[in-house]
Amino acid sequence: MTVTLIDSNHCPGSVMFLFDGYFGTILYTADFRYTPTMFCNSPLSTEKRIDILYLDNTNCDPECVVPSREEATEQIKEIINTHPEHDVVIGLYNLGKESLLIELALAFKTWIVVSPRRLQMFQLLRLSNVFTSEIGAGRIRVVDQNEINRFNMVRWNQTCPTIAIIPTSRRIKLAHRDIHVIPYSDHSSFQELQEFVARLKPCSIMPIVKGTACHVYFSQCLSRSDELKPIQVPETVERCMKKNSKHNEALPDRFLKSRPLDIPRGVVFESPEEGLHDCDGADDLCTEELSWCYASLKSFDAVVEQYFKRRNKRNVRNMFD
Repeated sequence: MTVTLIDSNHCPGSVMFLFDGYFGTILYTADFRYTPTMFCNSPLSTEKRIDILYLDNTNCDPECVVPSREEATEQIKEIINTHPEHDVVIGLYNLGKESLLIELALAFKTWIVVSPRRLQMFQLLRLSNVFTSEIGAGRIRVVDQNEINRFNMVRWNQTCPTIAIIPTSRRIKLAHRDIHVIPYSDHSSFQELQEFVARLKPCSIMPIVKGTACHVYFSQCLSRSDELKPIQVPETVERCMKKNSKHNEALPDRFLKSRPLDIPRGVVFESPEEGLHDCDGADDLCTEELSWCYASLKSFDAVVEQYFKRRNKRNVRNMFD
């Protein structure tokens, strides 16, 4: 089996997955915003037959009008231009729409004020140097979308005239006259989905968003598939699957039981030895170390044993139980 990652034009790092193997060819778009360049210099440009297309159908509705991101950006600029004396608050999620912020910073020649955590993330992404965490350094400020509500709008306007902008294609009930919702979306519009499917010509479509039967809109774009034949699993794959099954049965119960800890997602760039040195006592066992231990089942026992040797076993056993 071959897995190929293709830029999905959504948020930084987002990709589509192209699976090609004995089962056929499957394209999983995940969240994506279609652009014709997806068919240039990529596996999609080879006119490969796609047996199953898992499609991001967020905006798959003929009545859902979603402008291009360039058009939505111009709408936001116009709103800001009509409020020259106002501060601007933009509500976003944790990730996404960074290109919009950079465009606004360059257009209005201002710093974009963000939280220290968001600033650190933008620096890791190596985005343009238009962001700062210094309060009051710029006219435009980014907050979490759920912070834009009537209470905060009243509070912000008591200090300085303020407008809020929420760039989203979702329907939001406006709680204040100075809140503006602009249909800026990182998901493909209905027209873009039509063009994408027409060019791809898959044999079948599976919607990613449940409850929305989108395939009816693209039936004329589908390729005729041959009569379905049973998938012949290669002998090497069957042998590997059986081997893994026996291996899982041999694992100790402590590895298979669900653990109540809320292990954070992501990668912790820290060795177990470094993490153990940083703790002042048994009660200070940090979440990152637990994450590393549970994710590294192969060396789990060794890490725990090392920890017990360096500490007096004070309250630690209860933590791992």
